[in-house]
Order: sequence, then structure tokens, then C-alpha cells
Amino acid sequence: MTALRTLLHVSFSRSHHDHACYSTHVAPPRHARYFFGTDAAERMEVVAGECTVTLKDGDAEVTVYAAGTHFDVPASSGFTIVVAEGLCEYICSFLP
Repeated sequence: MTALRTLLHVSFSRSHHDHACYSTHVAPPRHARYFFGTDAAERMEVVAGECTVTLKDGDAEVTVYAAGTHFDVPASSGFTIVVAEGLCEYICSFLP
């Protein structure tokens, strides 16, 4: 149980046959806010669960994303994610 409490997210990265790099993330429910910075522009595709996201583009708008939706994060930016219940799984891919 202690390990679960300290888990922030699980990540797995790999290159695909199209030479694009993808990473899979699993965010546990913690009712806490986590910020992730981006060097390059990225797309986050939510494949399971639900999360609330605020982009670091100066807009304080909070948006809920569920399985089957995605959000794009600009280069040299970032996003804050909150998972209220269950797990949220999302796949990150770099945008051109």
C-alpha cells in the first residue's frame, strides 16, 4: 500500500515503425494536482478513465477528458492533471 501512495505515474516509451516515439502513462487517483512540462509539442490520447487538465498556456480553463478524447500541449509548455477516481491511462505522442 505504501508503494501505491508514492506512485505518481507509470510510463513506458517505445519507438513505432513510423519512427515516432510514444509513451503510455497511468495516473492514479490522488485528488492532487501534478504538473508535467513539455519540451516538444505533444498529444495526449486518453484511452481509459478520466482526467481534468489545465494547460499552461495562460488560459486557466479546466477541461475534463475521458477515454476516446485527446488534448494537445504546445512545445515549451506543460499541463496540470488531476485524476479524481479510478485510473487514467493516456498515450503521449510527439506532434510535428
